[in-house]
Amino acid sequence: MDNYIWDFFLYRFYLFHYIMNIVYIWWFILCLNALWTMFIVYSQNYDIYARIFVTACGIRAIWPRQYVDRICLFPTWLSYPFVGRSLATVAEIAFAYQLSLVTKQPLILWLGIFAQFVCWAGIITTNYNFHAYEEILWLMIGTICAVSSNTLVAIIAFVYVLFMYFVDIPMYHERHVEDTVSNKIYLSWDGIKDSLSCKFDNTYKVWKSEMLWMLGYFIIGTRISMYLSRKKYNIKAIHL
Repeated sequence: MDNYIWDFFLYRFYLFHYIMNIVYIWWFILCLNALWTMFIVYSQNYDIYARIFVTACGIRAIWPRQYVDRICLFPTWLSYPFVGRSLATVAEIAFAYQLSLVTKQPLILWLGIFAQFVCWAGIITTNYNFHAYEEILWLMIGTICAVSSNTLVAIIAFVYVLFMYFVDIPMYHERHVEDTVSNKIYLSWDGIKDSLSCKFDNTYKVWKSEMLWMLGYFIIGTRISMYLSRKKYNIKAIHL
């Protein structure tokens, strides 16, 4: 009987610890947003580009991963960096196309496509410097949006540019410097096979640097895509 009582309270302790883990609270928020936005875009009149972006973001939010370090919150193939990056590639090109329509700037789409090649280089080689370059390309896209859009989009784009310049790009550069100091050996084409796996880790120390940008990307980013879809710009398809 005593063992039963002890096991009962021990189970409650671990359950409470699991629920109160800030990483899982963060993940729960991402999941709620993912399920809600996917329900909205498929139950209402949104275009294919918003549906692609929201769906890909939803899957990536429910099964989060860290691409370069090959770390995932859930050890399943849906968390593999290769799978997440494949989804992101299609989604970000769709999002860049939305922005190019709104701003009437075809350059945005081409910058978005080029950013995918640079990001894939970072995924394959595990070199954070490529991710810094990718973010510079998205900073350029944000700058174009800030000067070529209506007031609301311009304000959001301006805040995004500030975040990229002062937070995101320096973060990737700092990680690259740390890897350089530690004489990290980068991968080549064997990085593709390596990206088809990930290590489980649910500690706050590992995920704290990912939390802010994922919240912004998966919550604010999806809302922007949905806004662009519902906004009736009546813009004809651009000729690229």
